[in-house]
Amino acid sequence: MTEQEKNDARAELEEELLKLHQQLLERDDAFRAWDERVEALEREKLDFSQRLARAEGDIRAMQSTKLWRLGSRYWNTRDRVKRVLGRAG
Repeated sequence: MTEQEKNDARAELEEELLKLHQQLLERDDAFRAWDERVEALEREKLDFSQRLARAEGDIRAMQSTKLWRLGSRYWNTRDRVKRVLGRAG
């Protein structure tokens, strides 16, 4: 193999190595973007879970009031009366 052929082969290998290195960098960027998206989704999930827990607490507090219980009793009684009258009619 001549010196020129060696230099040409070396240049080809260096070019191929640079292309492969660029592909690895692009792949790493893609993985980094996916990791960032997953982290954002995990933060969003945590935020929704916390909001849900607060809403459930608000609902429990509201349902424990006398007014809520009185209203519930009214609607349950009304539904029972409608069922009984519906059967009688």
